Amino acid sequence: MIFKQRSLSIIFLTIVGTLVCGGQDLTKDDQLEALLEKAEKQSQKYLEVFKDLSAEETKIKLYYKKNGKLNEKRVIKSIFVVYRSPIDNTIQEFRNVFEYNGKRIDAGTEKTEKFFRRLAKSSSAIKEHIEIRENGSRFDGRVRTWGITLDQPRPFRPELKRFFEFKLAGREEIDGRETLVVEYKQTTPTLLITSSPSLKDEINRRGGTEYSTPTSVAFRPTNPLMNGKLWLDRETAQIWKNQFEIVLHPKVLSKPVTNVQISYEYRPSEFGSLLPKRFLIRGFRISGKNDATLRVRKDAESIYEYSKFSRFKTDARVYEASKNK
Repeated sequence: MIFKQRSLSIIFLTIVGTLVCGGQDLTKDDQLEALLEKAEKQSQKYLEVFKDLSAEETKIKLYYKKNGKLNEKRVIKSIFVVYRSPIDNTIQEFRNVFEYNGKRIDAGTEKTEKFFRRLAKSSSAIKEHIEIRENGSRFDGRVRTWGITLDQPRPFRPELKRFFEFKLAGREEIDGRETLVVEYKQTTPTLLITSSPSLKDEINRRGGTEYSTPTSVAFRPTNPLMNGKLWLDRETAQIWKNQFEIVLHPKVLSKPVTNVQISYEYRPSEFGSLLPKRFLIRGFRISGKNDATLRVRKDAESIYEYSKFSRFKTDARVYEASKNK
């Protein structure tokens, strides 16, 4: 699976019950709209906060056999930091792996400087990004995900809103904080959310997020739709939890089929934003040609767990020294 983003505007809203946000009764569409706009601003703040934070990340990769039994387990431990490209000033997820399945990996200063010297030779930001991604996911196995920590997948971002319906579904308490539960349902396919896209779609799309798992070509176009729930802090509108699934609607099938299930959980921090706690991505293998031959089985799971985040100071000397060698 891969993650990215982009496009623009309108929203379809349904209200159930009377809820309160910031002292106002949520009984009108424009008040739910205000809640979602506030949540989007908090997601932008989340990204800003990340620019100088670091944590230990434990990544667990589970691969399953055809009979559903576990075939392989990989545990990768890394120091997660945000890397800012000196080429175009963009930010990327950088994982300095130090342990794989209980065995220490050489990730010391000398090894890191050697890697940065290699990065310094990159002729473009794209090549630099590929180098960072390959280095950080080299122990992952056949399923790789990227961008999930920095980017919060959210249907209320401006370019996606018009493809969704939103509904206030109730209240729940998480870690002593009251949250508003918002259900969302994608009503129209968009190239901003794809799964096993055709070559034509790959060419036509501009940004967006791809949620691909092993899927028979007979089910293209897959027409994926995202459905899920958000738990937003009642006062701040920050995301405590986001659970959703990607449901495929191939024309050759009489019923839709789920190919990805995802859960994001966040927790309080000292930096003014809720930060990653645990992510789960479950992918399904979809085979066959029609209703009669359709087979769906769990294929892989990726679990991300994070320690408490702390602030770090980037040292430009590492990059500068690398350039001069």
